[in-house]
Parts: sequence; C-alpha cells; structure tokens
Amino acid sequence: MIGWYLSRSGQMPIDLENPHATLSSLGGAVKALRAGMPLFVFPEGGRTSDGALRPFLAGAAYLAIRAQCHRAHCAQRRLRSAAHPHQSVLPHPLTVQVGEPIDTKGMNVRQNGELTERLRAAIGRCSASRPSRNPRPVA
Repeated sequence: MIGWYLSRSGQMPIDLENPHATLSSLGGAVKALRAGMPLFVFPEGGRTSDGALRPFLAGAAYLAIRAQCHRAHCAQRRLRSAAHPHQSVLPHPLTVQVGEPIDTKGMNVRQNGELTERLRAAIGRCSASRPSRNPRPVA
C-alpha cells in the first residue's frame, strides 16, 4: 500500500540495482526539493525484521546537500506492529517523533558521509526518546 501511494503521489523510487536509474531519480528529486516539494526519504533502503536502525545509504544526505535545504528527520515507532512485510496494514497506534531540522546550507557533497552519520545519530536519538505525553494530532 505504501509503495502504491508513493507512486501515485509523484514520489521518486530509487532502484538500488541500477546505478543509472538511481542517478536519474536523485537528479529529479533534487529538482523537486529546490522547487519546494517536500520529500520523505527512507535512508536505510528498506525495513528490518527486528526494527533495529540499519546503516544509512548516502542518497538522503546527497539530496539535502545538492538541494541546499533543511533536513527534518523523524522516527516512526510501533510501525512494525501495524505493517508487517507482505501483509496488510492493520489499525494500530503509530508514533512519529520529529527532530530539529539540520541545515545543509554551505555543505558540499564531500561532506555527504558526515551528514549521513549526523542524520542517523539524530534519528537514533528520536527513536530512543520517549514521546510527548500530549502529542499533537496530525491533520
């Protein structure tokens, strides 16, 4: 369902098996970011069976640096309970913890690894922190 929605909403999938297609998708995503389109990026490249945070791929940081935009990071909690791979999505409470944006203005692509690690550490902190007692509803 999520893949269908992303495709229908104009999101750009990344084909990790095809470097040429990956570069083309990243180029399109940079243009979209510069035009003001918000993008959700899943920097791990997929879900894990145990919910542990995996190493990040470099594409998310590359996009943010090339577009010179802020990267707001967020962590999802309890998603594994609601959506198991190859099964239907079940009604279930879900928490999304949003962290402080990381500014990439002035960064260059040589700092891609540094930004990737900063993003992973920030998302790890969001995942580990306790959610607010009075969460704001998402419209």
